[in-house]
Amino acid sequence: MQQNNQTTNVFSPLTLPNGVTLKNRIVKAAMAENLASYGQLPDQNFNTLYKTWSQGGTGLLITGNVMVDNNGVSVAGDVVLNKDQPLAPFKAWAKAAQAGGSKVIMQINHPGRQAMAGLGKHSYAPSAIPLEIGKMSKKFVQPLAMTAEQIEQTITNFV
Repeated sequence: MQQNNQTTNVFSPLTLPNGVTLKNRIVKAAMAENLASYGQLPDQNFNTLYKTWSQGGTGLLITGNVMVDNNGVSVAGDVVLNKDQPLAPFKAWAKAAQAGGSKVIMQINHPGRQAMAGLGKHSYAPSAIPLEIGKMSKKFVQPLAMTAEQIEQTITNFV
């Protein structure tokens, strides 16, 4: 494959449409780490994991789900980032993730009806229609329908 008269391969830099240049084309896809510490925060486990991936040569690290609402988590180990959370743990996580020159994209999320039962939390979704996936359905909480105000607040949380 040729690009600008240079050979392109997995180790070639790649400039994204937003102007960010990745050192290579190796990407860690988003996956749920389920490692949040007390308070739904990233901790040293996150830092060690992401630093290892970064120093291993990954060009781009896409984080697992980072929830935008304490009342919107899918599993107990979800990280939550909202206006009430301290930023220091997130700054440490970002620094560790960039230690080897990787770029980082945070995947922000709200699980809607895809929240596990037994968390002791309500699940809010646009409607009260439960997740239907056969035998596994009972593992998910019955969602409560969001009000228009809750939907607007969720949009604000993403912003």
